[in-house]
Amino acid sequence: MPNAQNVQLLGPLPRGDDLLRPFRATLIYAVWLSCATLPNVAFASVEYNFTQVASTSGELEQIFSQFPEMTEDGQVFFEADLPGDVQALLLGSGGPLSIVTSFTGAPLTGISGNTNGKQQTNALGEVVFRGTPAFGSEQIYHWTAGGGLNAIYFSTGPAATSFQFNFEPSINNQGDIVFNASGQGLPEAIFVGDRDGTSPAIALAATGGPLFEGFSRFIQPHIADDGTVFVLADKNSVRGIHKLTGPGTSVTIAEIGADFDQWSRFAANQSEVAFLGELSTGDRGVFVGDENGLVLVAGDDPQFRITNEPGLNDHGDVVLRGEFNPNTNRLDAIMTGPDQSADRLIMEGDLLLGQPVTQLFAGHGSINNQGQIAFFASRFDPQTGFSDSGIYLATPVPEPSALTLAACALLALAARRKRRL
Repeated sequence: MPNAQNVQLLGPLPRGDDLLRPFRATLIYAVWLSCATLPNVAFASVEYNFTQVASTSGELEQIFSQFPEMTEDGQVFFEADLPGDVQALLLGSGGPLSIVTSFTGAPLTGISGNTNGKQQTNALGEVVFRGTPAFGSEQIYHWTAGGGLNAIYFSTGPAATSFQFNFEPSINNQGDIVFNASGQGLPEAIFVGDRDGTSPAIALAATGGPLFEGFSRFIQPHIADDGTVFVLADKNSVRGIHKLTGPGTSVTIAEIGADFDQWSRFAANQSEVAFLGELSTGDRGVFVGDENGLVLVAGDDPQFRITNEPGLNDHGDVVLRGEFNPNTNRLDAIMTGPDQSADRLIMEGDLLLGQPVTQLFAGHGSINNQGQIAFFASRFDPQTGFSDSGIYLATPVPEPSALTLAACALLALAARRKRRL
């Protein structure tokens, strides 16, 4: 502390009000600016900004992914043809596209890849797929933007380490990869490996051998971050959704015949599944839940019929495709819930970046944990008479915080009182 005699006052001390006046003016201006730039918030629904990722009027010749996958880092993963008849697996978010793999038939070059729009990407930007090189046998590949493309599981080589693959692999955020194959001395089985291609892969269930529990067919495995695997499978001649928690250990979530007459394939998050099903009572819709119970979150009615399996994120949010007026002039729509007004993302006939929509698809894998939604759309240009198809991204507009809304209300009240004075 300086001695008192060394402290010199350069003038009278300002009052507290004088000190606060610049700060108060800055604060009022900041609040006013926040209020002036708020979007028109519809409190009954979420607003979205739409981005064209790619289309046949620009970068693409043809699109194969009518159910594009929404990645956790805000990109869309899909399959399409690039100019020159180049088949490719692509990532994009509205800027330049990243090519995960590409293949041409004439001349025969590259690696062909497959996508099913489900869990082939993770939050770290990793991609896995089943692919075939131009002069080789089918493999499972792992890709990252920095590390490139590497084959990690093979269909050639010693019987103890080679596989015959079925369906597409899935990857979780730990780098664990689940795939359906026959191999390692087992008939058709569910295997868990990893991004490094560690061998032998762990077998969780099989259609024969020491792990046999009555399964005869596996479809579409999905792996949670804790290693739990969800799979659609036939067990004891009954189609069902099952949870595999370890080698030879399974839990049934739902089966056809017990409660359901039929259903679609499913989506899954870390602990639950979502699927389009029809109860034996005739009720039909999207169900979400686990082995402890299922909840109908959106159902059919005379005005709207759900047509495809839903997407599901870790917060339990769903995205689904359906048709309004299913018995007359059917209109495609993408929904985020059961409310036919508030939960409608986009509908056939709506303008999408200035042109009317003529077709829509979204479903499994189409929503991430930020609520972003990837979808396929066809549009018609009334000026040229031409149509195009594209992959699009819908991003929720952040809602203003309660504090911002309260400050705006107080500012409006203050302005009103000032006008009265």
